[in-house]
Amino acid sequence: MLFPTFGGQDLGLNLSRFIKVMTGQMVIIAGSSEFANGQTIYPPGPYLAVLPGAAVIRDFGSLLQGGLAILDGMSAFLVAMLARRLGGGRNAARFALLLYAGSIPAFTAMSYGFSAQIFGQWFTTPLALVLLASDVPRSLRTWGFATLLLLFGIFSHIGVAILGVTWFGLILLILLARPHRGLLWPIGLLAASGLLVLGLLYIDIAWLTLNHVAGTVSQRNAGELLLGASPLLLKGARLAYSEVGLALLPLGMLLIARARLGFERLAVPLAWLLTGLLFFVVDLIFSVQVRYFYFALPLVLSAIAIVLGRLSARGRLGSVVAWALVLALALQGIVLWYSTVFADGKLSMTPLTH
Repeated sequence: MLFPTFGGQDLGLNLSRFIKVMTGQMVIIAGSSEFANGQTIYPPGPYLAVLPGAAVIRDFGSLLQGGLAILDGMSAFLVAMLARRLGGGRNAARFALLLYAGSIPAFTAMSYGFSAQIFGQWFTTPLALVLLASDVPRSLRTWGFATLLLLFGIFSHIGVAILGVTWFGLILLILLARPHRGLLWPIGLLAASGLLVLGLLYIDIAWLTLNHVAGTVSQRNAGELLLGASPLLLKGARLAYSEVGLALLPLGMLLIARARLGFERLAVPLAWLLTGLLFFVVDLIFSVQVRYFYFALPLVLSAIAIVLGRLSARGRLGSVVAWALVLALALQGIVLWYSTVFADGKLSMTPLTH
């Protein structure tokens, strides 16, 4: 990403927003294809995070893109940790790291320069690790830390905010199946967070954005049952997770369910999966999306890696097959990324837009 001739497609837009935040403009409103070409808000979180670097780095483009590359590299290790927490062994963690290191959706986000999405999405895996690592019932400190990570995402990107709040809310709904006093804290923290972000940021645009999307969707959807059902939806899924990954995903989720995580820990991947499926259905019916394939990427890659980790434990042949599959999938993405940075290659946006 620091190669001299490389520049993310949206780098100019992000530099403009970065300079606005640098000069004190915390509320940035602009059109967004993600919300049916209506007006929406671009929170200042990602730009505030890299702002201190502007004191020592004059090339703001390199500052933004270099920061994203560092975050993406860290994500590979976080996904490896997630695979371990979800019941995978050492090989599963290695496989998860390699699969993320060659992940086409992650490369696509960087190629198109989706800075806010990358920054906000980064906090998803640490949030999951916090909730999976804690003793149950979880303490106020644990819920407070998890809510803080959620807020970083909410103050970074509106799409990440929608996905994150839905995921966190579904975790709490699942946990209410076995209610206890400790759940009052996360419910209160989520409500307080909602009031905070609405009062500081989203109150300026929420109603306008929702009205525009609702109006556009109602006009599009006249007389058509599944507006979003198109070959591009299938292509997006295949590019995001690969055909092999999609085949292994159900088995991986089953292995996670059988990993003896306990009810409270199991609520985290279950709510994550349900959030992805919910927005897949929304996309299928209304043809509007919030990049749910990218949101589910750490969980999906962990599930795939857990299956391959089990396969690698089945003797020498199983190990060879598992490693060959992982390396083939990772190298495919790396070759595409190499051609994009150093040549005239171009990654398909369908893993992010469908």
